[in-house]
Amino acid sequence: MTWTVPDKGEGDNDIQSIMFQEYLEALVDGVNGTNCVLDGCAVTPSALLVLAVAKGSILSNRVMFPVAAATPSISAADATNPRLDLVVVNSAGTVAVRTGTASATPKPPARTANDVVLASVYVPALDTTIGASQITDMRVVRTGGPLLVDVVE
Repeated sequence: MTWTVPDKGEGDNDIQSIMFQEYLEALVDGVNGTNCVLDGCAVTPSALLVLAVAKGSILSNRVMFPVAAATPSISAADATNPRLDLVVVNSAGTVAVRTGTASATPKPPARTANDVVLASVYVPALDTTIGASQITDMRVVRTGGPLLVDVVE
């Protein structure tokens, strides 16, 4: 499992080290094999506010989907406050960004039903480039144990 939360002082901001209910629910979904990554789907910075998501495969509501490599964009940063965004694969097998709400104390946005969370992205105020230290790997990679799944091609 690659799911991580940085310790206080390890990320760009201590906000990245806070455990949010949304993160824990994504972790439970992954451990249960309901919404998880089977392989790949790592999220890395690409250019400015663009991310690179590697190809892979996921289970969304226990249905297996192939995930094509993608380059989703992060929305422009707020002028005053930071926010937390989630990079997900939705229930149709498509990479999407769930944009959080900028706040002095931001929380991640709500997931849509059966989203598979790949990463959390810390977007500070006035940010114009996403760096590796702003991306927290939230993939729950399911590697063993029997699962009952349907396959979508």
